[in-house]
This record gives sequence, structure tokens and C-alpha cells, in this order.
Amino acid sequence: RPGIKKSKVIIMDNSGNQNQSRLLMAAVASMAILFIWSYFNPPPKPPVKPDEPAAAAQPAETAAQIEQQPVAPAQSELSAAADAVPNRTITIKSPLYEVTLDSRGAVATSWVLLKNVSYKGEFPLFADGSTGGEEKPLQLISPEALQRTPREVPFRLSTPDQAVNNFVNDRNFAISAADEVIALAPGEEKRIDFTLTDGSGIEVKKSFVFRGDSYITDLSVDLKRGGQPVADTKLLIGASIGDHAINAHNFYHIESEAVAGINGDIVRHQGSYSFKFDANNQATLAVPGTVNWAGVGDAYFAMAAIPAVPAQGLELRASKYEVETKPFYYSIFSWVTRSATTRETRHLVTAYLPIGADGSVTQIYTGSK
Repeated sequence: RPGIKKSKVIIMDNSGNQNQSRLLMAAVASMAILFIWSYFNPPPKPPVKPDEPAAAAQPAETAAQIEQQPVAPAQSELSAAADAVPNRTITIKSPLYEVTLDSRGAVATSWVLLKNVSYKGEFPLFADGSTGGEEKPLQLISPEALQRTPREVPFRLSTPDQAVNNFVNDRNFAISAADEVIALAPGEEKRIDFTLTDGSGIEVKKSFVFRGDSYITDLSVDLKRGGQPVADTKLLIGASIGDHAINAHNFYHIESEAVAGINGDIVRHQGSYSFKFDANNQATLAVPGTVNWAGVGDAYFAMAAIPAVPAQGLELRASKYEVETKPFYYSIFSWVTRSATTRETRHLVTAYLPIGADGSVTQIYTGSK
């Protein structure tokens, strides 16, 4: 997407009353065509194979909705003492991106793309709605995700033990790098280690390797309890990586969705139609099959993780919420009737990717699609 993106959302424009009749007739004709097309071409129903008469009898073959269950009591005794490590942030700058990592949880709290480099050439990147006079940073981390409690940001960890989850995601890690800002030129790379220990035997180290001329970051997670890797550890990608300057979403500006490589195919799950939300606007979706990679992204930008070894057990979680927007027209009909909308339902979608907690490397790609 070269340079400054231009939104496809119809902006309110009450000027220019000339030729209004012809414009209205054209719009009505367009609607008629759309209605006729929809009537004679309904969406196809999913095919049912003859040898699969009952989908419920084979839950392993399809993505299964999982009802939200109360969190089980903590299974381990972790220190309840005050955090002894002070909070720090460290920023990595390169010609391609600018990333901020937070010592609390060793997670990413800002990821700004600066430039797109491909075989087609190079060009700067800015957020949706930017102009020559106002170039907005292309921030991929959701402001809504940042203000949630707990924060729904990339590189959190999940295990079957909620006490361990709270510990590794809410405590401050010690950071190996002393500098607050690290600048990387093309050809340079930097390893940054985040370490955290507890008297109960929990040890965790997250190691990041950033490169000045690559959108790929290496992340290794070494999470041990009693000297042994913690089983069923998952790395969280999201929530909802993408361009968050978009005022309203449509066919051209889709919301961030979960995408994964499963059994050699690509599967997609968008928050607006793939999830069944409970009374608290929360949803969980299990995706069966062997996971080669998984991530989240919108129409143009994504963050995807490739585990060292393909695994089973990908899980997606989502929540929905309402936001105020600038006035926009959701459809041709609303445009014809001049019925502008100023609210939109949005979704936070996160991929829970199974990884080895033995220090093996997971590659993270964050950039243009």
C-alpha cells in the first residue's frame, strides 16, 4: 500500500446539490441491482459430505466453540511479595519500524511501521486518514487492548496454571540491555533478554532478536518450573494487530482477523462472524489441526508467528465492544437516505499459539501483507 492510504469509507459530503435527481436515480438503480442479485444468488450453504452425516459426531474435524468457564483455582504457590524489579521500557528503532517493549510481562506496547520494503520498491508508511500536512504514525497495537485489565498485547504467555499466567504477565522482568533506546542500522542486530524468577521454582526468560533490515524478530521462551519446561505453554499474538486509525470498517478496510496455516491450508476467523459471544461479550474458538503458523492482521498489515515445531491446539479468543466514530454511511441505502452512523461494534481477536517453552525460537513477522 504505497504512501498514504486513502479510506474507502464514504465521507459525509453535503455540498453539491446539482444533478441530485440523477444521482438519486442512479443510487436507487444500483440498490435494485444489488437486491435482485442477492435474491437470485444467495450465499451457498456449506456442503455436507455423504460420509459425514453428523458434524457433531466428529468434533475434531471442525473449529469448536468453547463456552467460557470460570477460571480454576491457582495450582501453584507463587510469591505474593511486592514486585522488586522497577518498571522499564526499551525502544528499538530501525529504518523499518519502531518497537517499545515493557518490562512488565516482557510484552510489546507499541509497534509502529515506518517503511515498506519489497521487490516493488520502498515507500514510507502512515496511518489511514493521513495527508501531506498530517502524517499519522502507523501504530499496530490497539489502544483498546492497551487499556484493558489485563492488557491484551503481544507476547503474553498462557499455561494451564492461572497463577503462573498472572506471574509471568504481570511482574517486571529484568532487562539485559541498559540503554532505553537502541538504534539499529541495516545489517545490525540486537539480542535483548528479559528474565524473571520466583522462590517457588518458576524461571522464565524471553529473548528477542531484532534486525535493522528485517521485519522478522526471533523470540525464544524458556519457561521452567522445578527445572522442567512448563507443558502446554502458548504465546499470545494480538490482540487485533492492524491500522487503528481507520474510522469505520468495510470491505476494503476489514477489521483485524485471526489467520493461521492449518494442515497446509489457510483458515481465517473474523471477530464479526466467527465467534459466538457470551453475556460478557467474550468468546473462545478452538481450531483443530496441525499449526504451522498463526497470527492476526487486517487488510494490509499483520503479525504472524512461526513456531519452531508445528503443534496442535491453536486457540482463538475474542471480545467485542462499542466505539464512537466520525459520521459515516454504512451502506448504499444509508447514503441515499442520508442516515449517517456514529457508532461501530469492534472486536479484539487474539491467537493463542502452542510453542515449546524450552528456549526454542519462534519467528515473528510484523509488517505489510
